[in-house]
Amino acid sequence: MGRLTLSQGLSLPDPFITHDWNVIFTNIPGNAGLDLRQLSFRAQTGALPGVTVEQSIVALKDVEIPYALRQSWSKSMSMTFLEVRDMSTRQAFLTWAKFARNVQTGVGAYMSEYATTIIMELYDATDSVVSVIKLINAWPMEVGEMSLESPGNTGLLPVTFSFAATEENGQ
Repeated sequence: MGRLTLSQGLSLPDPFITHDWNVIFTNIPGNAGLDLRQLSFRAQTGALPGVTVEQSIVALKDVEIPYALRQSWSKSMSMTFLEVRDMSTRQAFLTWAKFARNVQTGVGAYMSEYATTIIMELYDATDSVVSVIKLINAWPMEVGEMSLESPGNTGLLPVTFSFAATEENGQ
């Protein structure tokens, strides 16, 4: 094939710009009282879920053949959110986690009550949606530590979500 030429390189589509995305929470179980649009605006970093295809190795004398088995998702995804002066971002996720399982009372909720769908939209340079990823039955499994520093920096809150499955572009 030879070396890549300038005309071949220019024939590729523009690269994906990693800051062109949005996260949409369909609801926050436990009703933390936070405007869902506000939570979407506060999302600073995220990651697309990974996929693994398990394999089965079949040995035939001197040859081994790998066969594809089931496909599974990473089952968790981390995001970082901007915290604001009233600490409402952290409070929203703590309320949601407590709704799922309250360690003080030992009482929890059913998954149908505490899990929700989280939608990630990816955009191109013209602001057109190029991909929609849904995290099905998602809930916050870890509300992480937020660094407190001097001199003051912007507070960022890491949250890790667990989810049962993904749907990408309707599939």
